[in-house]
Amino acid sequence: MNNFAKNEIYIRFHGLFLRKVKELQGGGLGDILLVEEVLNKTRFVIKSHRIDDYIDNEKFEFISYNDFVNNPEFKEFISEIIAYINLIHPNIVDFYGFDIVRGIPRILLLYVDGGNLHEWIHQKKLSSFKTIIEILIQIATALKYSHEHGLHRDLKPSNILMEKYNSNNQFIVKIADFGLVKLLKNKHLSSYNIQERKDKNFLTEKYVGNCGYASPEQVSLIHGKIIDENTDILSFGQVTCEMIY
Repeated sequence: MNNFAKNEIYIRFHGLFLRKVKELQGGGLGDILLVEEVLNKTRFVIKSHRIDDYIDNEKFEFISYNDFVNNPEFKEFISEIIAYINLIHPNIVDFYGFDIVRGIPRILLLYVDGGNLHEWIHQKKLSSFKTIIEILIQIATALKYSHEHGLHRDLKPSNILMEKYNSNNQFIVKIADFGLVKLLKNKHLSSYNIQERKDKNFLTEKYVGNCGYASPEQVSLIHGKIIDENTDILSFGQVTCEMIY
């Protein structure tokens, strides 16, 4: 399901007049479109909740805001929106807003133009140990901050974006795709003991994430496994190994 109607190239979103540029590869929960603001040429991405299955099965009807908030089918998408609202950090992708446009829930994010870490690894752009360390420090800084609000649970090179900010190819790392985020009801995960984590529903409900980067407790099919910040730390370690080797 495209963000735009057939043959349409413009859309209004939060007062911005956006022109369709191209479709990008979507994630597990949504379709992603690159757009450009008509007046100042700033580029954004629009992430829309994937609704193809609803349409194919004739189950989907364009929804209101109240329907969206109360529909369990949109639980993960709502968690992602809440995460972006709360996570304001130089190393996390910039959130510009959420809206239901033409009956489809959508998130507006600032476009990051330097590719992702997966591409950098395979294009041999990690030319020096210094570059690797700079990237890892920025990832770790973002994770430390984000763990005050929840767990990412899907940290992998393709979700780590690289933003160029000058002609010398210096960059800022931006962590993206919080579609599998597990939010805290209270801040400071590290202060919870085991019983408190159980009380806060920090238990596995189903397998989520990428098995190549996920922790054992995350991919376990045994319900009730306790997950904490270590699940993201293990993913961080796997990313580190991939960058080095």
